[in-house]
Amino acid sequence: MAQQQMLITLHVPPGARPGQVWPFYLPDDRRIELPIPDGLRPGDPFSAQVPYPPGAIPPSAPPTVPVAAVVAVAAPAVAVAAGAPARHRPPDIAPLPPRPKGDGFFGGKVVGVHWGKLVAVLVAVVAVIVVVVVVVAPGGGGGGGGRAGYCKSQDTPCLASWSDPTLAGCETTQSGCTACDGGYHWCCTRDGCQDEGVGWCECHEGVADPPGAEDPASAAPGACLNAALSCLDAWSDDTLDGCDGVQRGCEAAACDGDPTPWCCVDEGCAGQDEGWCYCEPGTFEAAAEFVKVVDAACAEGHVATTLQECERAANDLFPGGYKGVHVNLFPAETPFGCGYSETDVHFNPETDSTATSYPASWTEDRGSICRKPE
Repeated sequence: MAQQQMLITLHVPPGARPGQVWPFYLPDDRRIELPIPDGLRPGDPFSAQVPYPPGAIPPSAPPTVPVAAVVAVAAPAVAVAAGAPARHRPPDIAPLPPRPKGDGFFGGKVVGVHWGKLVAVLVAVVAVIVVVVVVVAPGGGGGGGGRAGYCKSQDTPCLASWSDPTLAGCETTQSGCTACDGGYHWCCTRDGCQDEGVGWCECHEGVADPPGAEDPASAAPGACLNAALSCLDAWSDDTLDGCDGVQRGCEAAACDGDPTPWCCVDEGCAGQDEGWCYCEPGTFEAAAEFVKVVDAACAEGHVATTLQECERAANDLFPGGYKGVHVNLFPAETPFGCGYSETDVHFNPETDSTATSYPASWTEDRGSICRKPE
């Protein structure tokens, strides 16, 4: 008579794969080998038929019925993968202890833990929303006042023309604030484009109006738009195609094709608003006639706005010589621009000066040096 079988429940061991023959230990310490059924993963349960232990009394069954057709179902047993030491075999499962009173979402210790986490999550969510509203909201916060072509975090304009060969899409010439790399809008604010907040920034889309654009008279022909400097009468830059020939002052058409006229202000021609600048087209000689205005500020649009302009004006007005140009000695007591006291010449670069006359302690021969009205 064939040996009767019992049905047991097993679990796929870690690392076992379908089709593999894997050894198992039964609760009575017998070792068996069974194939891992298809479609199962480690930890999945499956059932298998194994012979009853020796000496065990199987359930009664009609002896004429083949074992393959009748399975005597015994209580499910738990098997352990072979090779596991006995101390790792799972113990008998004991019933769970009663649930403590109040140990739920609305009572006892667990309540405190859940509510604490909930409050922490809500605070974090609110903080994120506030940051998004302040930083991402169009025109919200930051410098530049929401002006096109200005940084969001500082009152700094984007370069009118720039590129960054290290980023795909930005290696070609960009104008103002763009999203050339497919991300948010940003721009270079200095040559080299290094370091956020110094050489580049996140910005408001568009091109910034050049400083002085709202008041064309604020920049003289051949003068820088946003620095108290003026163009060299003759200059060249052999590092740029088209600029290796002699340029005169601020050419209306930039030698390198830049949409905004620019010029060199010193021989090195390095660094925006230091060695070069964007400028008002023309040459200094075109506006090189000056007059003295006794003890008063220059009329609007006739201020000598740069130190170089002041020096050249002093050369014209004091053919016998002067004692030099003193810079920023009396910023709050003198008008913006070029002034004189006999043969002492002064230049005040403070554009926000509200002074309209000169200190009474100066000589009687004192006043401003102004561009001559046309």
